[in-house]
Amino acid sequence: MDRYLNQANHNEEFHNCICENSPDKFYDWKITSLFYTAIHYLKALALKRDINIGQTHHEIELNINPDRNNSSMRITKGA
Repeated sequence: MDRYLNQANHNEEFHNCICENSPDKFYDWKITSLFYTAIHYLKALALKRDINIGQTHHEIELNINPDRNNSSMRITKGA
């Protein structure tokens, strides 16, 4: 779990750095870094709950999708 939390923190630090140093640029990287921050926090939570949500983007999307009844770690809408 620590590896996912460490990577999430690393991604957040990167996001903060590019926001501070380039507030009007690199919006694509700002969004990308936050996306991967969220993915790593999600993986850490799944590991803590002993749930396999998969490794690929597609597997993770299927396993957290609130519209699927058989998702392994369904996230509620508006979460």
